[in-house]
Amino acid sequence: MPTLRWVDTVASLQTLSGMAIGDVALLAGFYAACDGGGGELLFESTVPQQVQITNASNATSIVITTAVPHLLTWGQQVILGGVLGNTAANGISRILATTSTTFTINRDGTGSGVYVTGTGIVGDGATIPSNSATTGRWRRFF
Repeated sequence: MPTLRWVDTVASLQTLSGMAIGDVALLAGFYAACDGGGGELLFESTVPQQVQITNASNATSIVITTAVPHLLTWGQQVILGGVLGNTAANGISRILATTSTTFTINRDGTGSGVYVTGTGIVGDGATIPSNSATTGRWRRFF
């Protein structure tokens, strides 16, 4: 049976653990201004390939690589979560440059370490990545 969870911020939502397919979260607040916080979200354990991160460069400008074309655009706000090694990539960012399978994010400073293969997903406000050991994302449905 699905579990109903209540959280006050996007940051709190991302730290939840032990989620199962179909769990629902009521999100009261925001992580930062304009992050799309608030609403009702459904947990999904299947994450489409276009939002799966395959690399996060450890450089002054962090470049994110996805497994297949990501369909994101310049200036779009994204939420990255679950990136290990180069944890500086996690959080809310705007896209500064893009190709079909890469985008550069506007993070202050440089990367924070070598990317750990197979970690991290991209959210666009309608979806919010989980930062926990549970692989998956939250999809807004109301």
